[in-house]
Amino acid sequence: GGLDPFRLPAGVVPTRYDVRLTPSLDDSSFTGSVSVQLEVQTPTVTLVLNAAELDVESCTVNGASADFTLDEETERLFVHAADEVTAGPSTLAVG
Repeated sequence: GGLDPFRLPAGVVPTRYDVRLTPSLDDSSFTGSVSVQLEVQTPTVTLVLNAAELDVESCTVNGASADFTLDEETERLFVHAADEVTAGPSTLAVG
């Protein structure tokens, strides 16, 4: 089956989020970044996250730059790692 637009795919579980935000009170917005500690249960090259109304400038997987696409219809961020993300702990950073 295809990707369910209402559920994130199984196989990668976030275990910790480190979020840094800088609010802009003038225009009711914010800038920031997040580092997500992941437990990868099923090796993959694509990580999928919820990303409603966000502008993303960069992504890294385990410190390596990664391509990404934002799907506004499903409000998903697809992060495409340069190499397969193997089972075990990993880190995703989004800025």
